[in-house]
Amino acid sequence: MIKSLTIKNIQSHKDSRLEFSPGINALVGTSNNGKSAILRSLYWAVNNRPLGTEILLSNWAYDSKGKQKDEMSVTVEKENSTLTRRKTKTENEYIVNGEVLEAVKTDVPEQVKSFFALSETNMQKQQDAPFLLSLSSGKIAEYFNRIVRLDIIDRVLSNAESSRRKMKNQLETSEENEKKFEKELEGYSWIDDAGKLIERYKVADSKSNEIYSEKLRLEESVKKFHVADELKFPDFKRETKLISDIEGIDEANHELNIEMGQLEGSILKFKESSEKSFDFSKEKKMIEAIEKISLDRSEIEKLEEDIKKFKESENKIKGCEQNIEYLKKQLPSVCPLCGAKMKDGICVKEN
Repeated sequence: MIKSLTIKNIQSHKDSRLEFSPGINALVGTSNNGKSAILRSLYWAVNNRPLGTEILLSNWAYDSKGKQKDEMSVTVEKENSTLTRRKTKTENEYIVNGEVLEAVKTDVPEQVKSFFALSETNMQKQQDAPFLLSLSSGKIAEYFNRIVRLDIIDRVLSNAESSRRKMKNQLETSEENEKKFEKELEGYSWIDDAGKLIERYKVADSKSNEIYSEKLRLEESVKKFHVADELKFPDFKRETKLISDIEGIDEANHELNIEMGQLEGSILKFKESSEKSFDFSKEKKMIEAIEKISLDRSEIEKLEEDIKKFKESENKIKGCEQNIEYLKKQLPSVCPLCGAKMKDGICVKEN
């Protein structure tokens, strides 16, 4: 219950204080003595209306230039709490139990609503029509619905229906989007196969690089034996002839080894015989030739091994090239993203 009301600089009240008694209070007086101003002041505090306070501000609160110079305020005291609604030249605020709350636009702070606990039904202006009597039957029913809280049921049902329609629209939109995305997804069905092909391509490419490195090493080995003559890769006629020559040398070497064994036996016999002198120049030349052939044998064997590896690498490269060509044929001919033609798996846009 309101205990007192203090009004400053509002219409005819420069600084008025009213003390209220428990129960019903009545304001009695002649016209134009400030009774309605009291109700307007209280209404301004409760509802933050009117927004333009020029009609409420007392004449003596203006300066010579027509600007507000003094504070206008309404202070309401209750049993254990106090509220002040005030407006100065620079400030527009509520003060509830010492807490300052800014009055923003048409809003009324929640603390103010809780302080008054009043609705529009609790306040009626002087010129307002008699309560309920001037209202239509629909408005009267709406009012009584609010009293028994039927308006909450109406709002809940209305909100539920609104939510249902909203969810239905969202569901229909989602279903349309799902169909749209499924249709678009069909255009990307090749991606899984492409991923597998890419993995196979990577493996083939890795093996191709290894074989290519081995090929370079073998080419260097072959070049060591053909410094004077350019190697025409991959023509192996000279290598084939070289292998044939090596085989002939190997056969001759075998015969020379046999002959060398015989000569060594003969040499021993000649050395044991110190009584006779012989000319061994011919035999020495043969021994030197045999030793030279024996020394070159390791190089020949290494060359044979390199040539064998070279041929194996060439066969692997050909197999990888065939595998790469097969993988390229599996890729789509048209880019699924832009629709341009694709060549060897690469999008080629025409200018």
